[in-house]
Amino acid sequence: MKLYNNDAVDKVVDMYLDNGGELHVIDDGCLAVYGMAILTCEGYKSMILREKYLNEWSSATTARQYNKLPKKYMEMINNL
Repeated sequence: MKLYNNDAVDKVVDMYLDNGGELHVIDDGCLAVYGMAILTCEGYKSMILREKYLNEWSSATTARQYNKLPKKYMEMINNL
């Protein structure tokens, strides 16, 4: 599993939003900006961002991409 810092995550979020995508924040993060977030955009893969605890002072973000967003994540978006 690859971990990303906040700068890398911000660049991806900006790219999605600049191209007409949407950011759905499911859970706020403790140290990172997003605890759990879902990025969607036409022409891009859907992306799930999750904060991962490293230690008391730091965390990182994992990213997982899907060609088609799974049903459980669609339900999370609809329940916001």
